[in-house]
This record gives sequence, C-alpha cells and structure tokens, in this order.
Amino acid sequence: EVVGDVVAEAQARLEDGLADTSFADVRDDLMPLLKGRFELRTYDFGPAQTPFPGRLVVVYAVDGNDAFTIVRPHDVTRWGTTVAEVHDLALDNLLARTNEDEPLLCEPAGGQKLCGWASSDGYDAARMLVPGLRDQIVEELGGPAAYAVPMENVFVALALDVLDNRRTEEAFRSKLQRDFQTSDDPLSPEVFVERDGELVLRR
Repeated sequence: EVVGDVVAEAQARLEDGLADTSFADVRDDLMPLLKGRFELRTYDFGPAQTPFPGRLVVVYAVDGNDAFTIVRPHDVTRWGTTVAEVHDLALDNLLARTNEDEPLLCEPAGGQKLCGWASSDGYDAARMLVPGLRDQIVEELGGPAAYAVPMENVFVALALDVLDNRRTEEAFRSKLQRDFQTSDDPLSPEVFVERDGELVLRR
C-alpha cells in the first residue's frame, strides 16, 4: 500500500509536470541535458529542445531539491519566455555548478593529454555545450581542442593539433566508437570542434 501511494504520487507529479511553477520558481534550477535523437523516441511526450550536430538535441530539466522534471514546450509558453532564453540560463547554471563542485580533470593517456569531466552527476556530456568550460579546456591545453561525448557520463577533450596525425585520429575515433557501442548510456561517436563560437562535427 505504501509503495502504491508513492508510485501514484510520482505518476501524478510526472503528469502535472511543471504546471504549478513560475519561471521565477525554476530559473535557478534549469539545467541542460545532451541527448541522442534515438533516445527521444522512447519519451511519451515531446520535450522543449534545441537541435545539435551529430543527431543530438539539447533538452532541459528543472533539477530541484526534491524533484527532477523535463521542460516541455507548453511550460516555456506558459512562462512567457523562449527556448533560447531557457538554453542560456541552463548553460549559465551548469557553468556555475561545475566551477563550484566539479573541477576540470586532465591526465596523460596514450602519450596525449586528455581533459574533461566524468563526474557521473548526469551533466558531463552537457558540459561540452558551455563556452566557459570549453575556454577552460583550451587554456589548459594551450590551444584549440577537439571534443567528444561517447556516453552521457563522459566529456573528453584533447588538443586539436594532435589529430593532425592520421593514425592518432583513427585510434581516437576507434576508442570513441567502442565506448559508444558498449555504453549503457551511449550518446555520440563523433568528434566536435569549435568554429566561430559554435560546435560542429569534425570531418
């Protein structure tokens, strides 16, 4: 009976979503999530989203103290805002949370220096979206970087000029493909680079 009550309460909260919240209530708790388009097919609703290269999308969650809820288009409309504003706020919140709780990690691997985050807090891949965090990586590596998110709990980067070596790039892409194929939470086997402030696929 107790379990049934908990399940019923959770189901009701899921169905209600963010119906009782104002934009002021949620703005500090908005967070971005990077998801594969293939995963969105498993949702029974359409989340508010922003397209992203490599068959990925950015969706948004309200990550409060006692609830985690995906933002839907009608929430954005009801709040009188736009997905673009939600996106910017979510990235700002993730930057602040990361700088406070999750330091950048850099380690040697295979003769190369790899930097990134693997904190398993649910936002590692989404950290690739944040310009301020990419800036930290570029400063650490001493120049432009290549980025990858083979699974949801890994964001890794290495110096872009390292990939000028064909054998190194092939090895890196092969590792990404293996991680993508064997992960319980796969995201993308692609390599991303920054051009004019935006992330694009490296071809």
